[in-house]
Amino acid sequence: MLNTLMPMHLRVVPAQGLPSVNSSLLFLKQGHLAVKLEESQLSGLFRVVHTGEEVSRTRYVSIGALKEALTRACNELTTETCATILCNSTTSIS
Repeated sequence: MLNTLMPMHLRVVPAQGLPSVNSSLLFLKQGHLAVKLEESQLSGLFRVVHTGEEVSRTRYVSIGALKEALTRACNELTTETCATILCNSTTSIS
């Protein structure tokens, strides 16, 4: 599900300087592909917006699915290319 949206060589950086709906916004970059994650105020889901493609697509995923995908991505990377996961102080993903 979510793992198909995230390339293996993944770097997650804070979305500083981007217009934020709230402080839980994360920005994932892989080459030209950018995925924006926004925490939904409705049900604790994350809205995943593909911004690096011709047509933006939106889907919703749970924080559990997001953590699982990030954990799987880190586990599959070598130590040389291990994902750097940086979150803002109000978001805990470990």
